[in-house]
Amino acid sequence: MVAAAIRQAFDQRDHDNAVQTWRHVADQLRARWPKLGAFMDDAEADVGGIFPNEESIVRLIGAVLLKASDEWQRQHRYMQVEAMADSIPPATEEEKPLQITPKAA
Repeated sequence: MVAAAIRQAFDQRDHDNAVQTWRHVADQLRARWPKLGAFMDDAEADVGGIFPNEESIVRLIGAVLLKASDEWQRQHRYMQVEAMADSIPPATEEEKPLQITPKAA
């Protein structure tokens, strides 16, 4: 019930309505849960400023899409490095490079 009431503030179209709804919900919950009402009062500025303007939303969405594009490009290469590594036969004992270990002083 509490989560649904708080979610109403996030469903508002603009900042002013969201703040008004946040305060209204806090006042309604304060009668039964005073600590929750006080917590909501303290958190109002943090929650209300998540997306201060449209440009910040566009930056966030752009960053998410850029990351998704990078991941998609890595998965859809013409020849993946892993597939090429599987096609190379394992080296035999004669072909293995010489490993030199440091001597103790």
